[in-house]
Amino acid sequence: LLDLDLQGGDCALQLDAEPSPALREALDHPDRIDDVFIEHAVRHITPRLHLLASLEELGRRLMPREDAVMQLLQRLQANYRYVLVDLPLVEALRFPRLLELPGTVLLVGTGTAACAREIARWRERLGPNTAERSLLHILNKRGSKASLREDQLSQVIGRPADLAIPFSPAVALADRIGTRAVQKLSVIQRSMSAISWQVAGRVS
Repeated sequence: LLDLDLQGGDCALQLDAEPSPALREALDHPDRIDDVFIEHAVRHITPRLHLLASLEELGRRLMPREDAVMQLLQRLQANYRYVLVDLPLVEALRFPRLLELPGTVLLVGTGTAACAREIARWRERLGPNTAERSLLHILNKRGSKASLREDQLSQVIGRPADLAIPFSPAVALADRIGTRAVQKLSVIQRSMSAISWQVAGRVS
């Protein structure tokens, strides 16, 4: 799991892990990236999940280059079967090559009018699926009071969501305790299982 939001990312926080300055170092000096660097830079969350994330000072001006990101990603792909990139809006606009790589682009949003508008814009920006790259729209908190009706969402976006995570008061309560409490809930386990199967390409 690669969190490219260097100053505001929360992947490490959600997984109870310490951010590492190694990610910024890798993007500043991509020539240093090798297997030994990767092994020391990642945080081992579980035997099958490793995290590469940083949390830099807000006053620091960070302008990672797209070629450095691509070089890092290439090295990660050589070491891991799956690489999941958490890509904030600004970086998504700055690194268009990243969104054109073979794989799956996950567009995750709630059912509010603003989120529906943005999902529609990104679908238009990225274009239709290709033989190498597919898009998946994941509707989070389906059925919440703030959400549009699903027929309204489909009208705004142009098609229904591919997958949905239902709204659950139990998830909201568990979220106050932390990610590990959320992970134990059956609604989350079922939803994440469906997403994992789709991303792994095991269903059409």
